Amino acid sequence: MLKPTKSTDLNLAVPRVASIILKILMRQRTLSYSNLFEKLCKKFGEDVQYVFLPSLWFLYLMGAIEYYPKTDCFVLITNHETK
Repeated sequence: MLKPTKSTDLNLAVPRVASIILKILMRQRTLSYSNLFEKLCKKFGEDVQYVFLPSLWFLYLMGAIEYYPKTDCFVLITNHETK
């Protein structure tokens, strides 16, 4: 469970960074690891390096993104289920 403490910087918390990653991937469906990290560094600064991987793991475990090692890219997963 993700619990903030009094010293947690909410701007650099895993859910916040994960939501920004989703916004970026909604615009650019596929993005390389290095390009995604650069975009986040521009937005949050170098401190994002501590929550970058946990944010990616969170999104992967939620089924929101997929990683392709051959191309070193992340892809946004969308469900096109019709009800």
